[in-house]
Amino acid sequence: TFIENNLAWITTVDKDGNLDLGPKMSMFVLDDNHLAYHERTAGQHYRNLQDGSPLVVPGADLGEKKSYRVRGTVTRHTDDDIHVAQVPVDAEEKGTKKPAAIPVLEITEIQDLSSGATAGKTIDKD
Repeated sequence: TFIENNLAWITTVDKDGNLDLGPKMSMFVLDDNHLAYHERTAGQHYRNLQDGSPLVVPGADLGEKKSYRVRGTVTRHTDDDIHVAQVPVDAEEKGTKKPAAIPVLEITEIQDLSSGATAGKTIDKD
């Protein structure tokens, strides 16, 4: 519900160690252990992932004053069942560009970023 109702961002790192941060309005929960998004531009984030960058997904609910950071390992899906299943979501339902890939994050850690005593604390880790 948190991902569905709030804007998620992604952070990657290029080969020179420069951070790249951007919003991903297409972020969705694939299942209990995976987040995914539609990579439509195949720009810097995508190149960073191709080069082995980690993927970090932070998000915040300003009204509730809750914020979380999700970490894990990413797999890029192109021309497979996951990619093929998501193409109609973009093209038919949302009228947007066909995704070049569907990066899927296998969640290994969730951190609470809400202000207060729990700020930065890991709340779930595999």
